[in-house]
Amino acid sequence: MAIATLTEGNKYSTTILQKVVTDRPDMVILDVVMPGTDGLEACRTIKKNAAKDGEFIPIMLLSARSDAQARVEGLRAGAEDFVGKPYDIDELRARI
Repeated sequence: MAIATLTEGNKYSTTILQKVVTDRPDMVILDVVMPGTDGLEACRTIKKNAAKDGEFIPIMLLSARSDAQARVEGLRAGAEDFVGKPYDIDELRARI
């Protein structure tokens, strides 16, 4: 399984998309709120680019905002799963 990681020093908006293109991860886990970018928009862009290449990249969104409206927004953005914070690590592993 390919794992692409980002650290706080990265410029998230461009780095996320570049890492997905170059590393071709098996799955992407995004926080909805990140410095410099919107996780929902990043999700849409990743899905659009993967579809152009005939690929499927599952995306899981994480967010402190975990009400029904937030979950629906995430799923409509293309995410396969949405997990609210704080999350249980065992549940997160099971979902992955």
